[in-house]
Amino acid sequence: MRINKYIGKAAGICLLAWAALSCEEEFPVPESSEVAADFSITFSDGDFAPSVVVFESTSLLKEGITEVSYVWNFGDGTSGSGSSVTHSYDMPGDYRVSMVASTGADLDAIEKVLTVRDPNALQVDILFMDAGTMAIENLNGTSFEVDGFGTGLAYDETSETLYYTDADNGTLISSAVDGSAMTVVATGLDDPRDLALDIEAGMAYVADRGLQAILEVNLSDGTVSTLYDVASDGLGELPVGIDFYDGNIYVTCVEIDAEAVWKGNVDGSGITRILDYSGAGYGYGIAVDSVNKKIYFDNTDNSEILMANLDGTGVQQVIATSNRVYGLAVDNTNQKLYWTERNTGNVYMSDLDGSNRVTIGSGYTDPRGLVFIP
Repeated sequence: MRINKYIGKAAGICLLAWAALSCEEEFPVPESSEVAADFSITFSDGDFAPSVVVFESTSLLKEGITEVSYVWNFGDGTSGSGSSVTHSYDMPGDYRVSMVASTGADLDAIEKVLTVRDPNALQVDILFMDAGTMAIENLNGTSFEVDGFGTGLAYDETSETLYYTDADNGTLISSAVDGSAMTVVATGLDDPRDLALDIEAGMAYVADRGLQAILEVNLSDGTVSTLYDVASDGLGELPVGIDFYDGNIYVTCVEIDAEAVWKGNVDGSGITRILDYSGAGYGYGIAVDSVNKKIYFDNTDNSEILMANLDGTGVQQVIATSNRVYGLAVDNTNQKLYWTERNTGNVYMSDLDGSNRVTIGSGYTDPRGLVFIP
C-alpha cells in the first residue's frame, strides 16, 4: 500500500494544500490509478551547502497516458513545476521534498527527505596521539592511555583496528578504537615515529628515526625487516612522516641536506628524493590523496601545508599553519583535510584546497599522529 496516496483526507490533513490544489470533502478517487509518483535526487556539486540539486520524475504511467503535470515543494518554502527541476539550497539541514504527479483523471504524491550537509560540521570520528599526555584522544570526548611516547597512528577500516607506535618501548601496538584488546604487534624498534598500512599485503611501514630506516612489519607475525636505511640505500636522515599508496611509500626527512620528501617502492627497488629543501623546505606530516593523485605535506620551515603531484612536481601552498604538523589526513568522501598543530595544541579541518578552515579540537598538549574513522 502506498502511504502517500490520498492520505491527507484520512488523516485530517490536506497533503496537497501547499500545491494550491483544492482539498474537497468528497475527493473523487478514480477506480484505477493512472500514475505512481516517484523521483530521483542528484547533487550536481556535492551535498554540502550551498548545494544545487536536480530532481527528476521517475513516475510510472499507465499505458497510453501522455499528459502529466508535476508540482514540487522543495521543503524550504518554495515550489516549482516540471518533470525535471533544479533547486539551490543555501543552508544545511533536512528538507522534506514533495512532488505531485497529476493526469486528467488521477494524481499521486510522494515525499522524500533531502539532507544538505554543513561544510563546517565534522562528519567522521577524529582520533589522534597526544604525545604530551601519552593518550590517544577522540574528538568525541573519549580517550585512552598508552604506555609510551608515540607519534604514528593508523587505522584499518576493514578490521576496525588502530595501530600506533611507542618510541619509549620500541614497539608497534594494535587495539580497538576504544583502547581495548591492546596487543604488541612488533618489538625491537628503536625510535619509531609515523607509520602507514598496506592492508592488502598485511604490512605496516614504520619510519624509525633512531635506526635511520624505513621498517617493514608483517602484521600477522610481527616480523620486522629493513626496507630502506641511510647507510645501504641512500634514504635521507631522520625520517619522520610516512604514507603508502599504490606500491610506494612517501617519507619526510628532517635532517639538514636530507630534508623534504622521499619516495620508494615497497619492493625495495629504490628510494629517491622527489622534493628537496629548495622546493619544499622541511617538515613532518605527510598524507596521500589517492583520488586526486596528490601528496599533502608539512613545511614547518615556512609554517604551511603544501601539496604536490605524486612525482613531486607542481608544488603549491594549501594553507598557512602555526608550525609542526605531525598528523595529516585526507578525507575524499567529505572533501576535507584534517591536521594537528603541535605548537597551538589544536586540531583543524578545511576543504582540500585549504578553504573553510575550522578548529575542531583545542587545548591539547602535544597532538601528533591523526586518523579519521568514517
